[in-house]
Amino acid sequence: MMTDEIPKIAFSRIIRINDLHSKENFNFNVSASKTELIALSDLFNLEKISSFSAKIELTQRYKNNAVVMTCNFSAVVFQKCVISLELVKTHIQHIFVVEFVDQTFDGLPIIGEFDCFLDEQLETIADGNIDIGPVLVQNLGLEINPFPKKEGIRLASVYKQDDLTIEDEAKPNSLKLLLKDYKFN
Repeated sequence: MMTDEIPKIAFSRIIRINDLHSKENFNFNVSASKTELIALSDLFNLEKISSFSAKIELTQRYKNNAVVMTCNFSAVVFQKCVISLELVKTHIQHIFVVEFVDQTFDGLPIIGEFDCFLDEQLETIADGNIDIGPVLVQNLGLEINPFPKKEGIRLASVYKQDDLTIEDEAKPNSLKLLLKDYKFN
């Protein structure tokens, strides 16, 4: 039976913008619980994520009422090697910056008035809240190697050379096939 259910967010950390107004920089750490690590492993189709944590700095920009998040996250993921199918452990470390901007009355973010860098990500502030969790998860997904290989392994070390070669079959000439029934006078 098909349902139109919206998938649950695997990792959510909601922050009220009003709590930031009293501080110039707001620094804190977040980490995923065991349940969240399992949900993230399932989301990315990984064998396991053993840790996922981030150091966050939120800065209020009064000029445009935006919030800039600077994040330094790390994760340890376990994936299967694409060649040998053995387990590969990968340490991920990444820094990124996201700017959360206010929405206008029609629900669209005001982008033209911002002095953001071209490489910054833009997210919206919804009902005075920001959810940094999905942004962290998106950036984790971008850093996961889609084709992990065990160190030092080569395709030839797992498979015999005969298994890797494809014999060239004689391909019929398409022009001859088209003209085979045609009689020339």
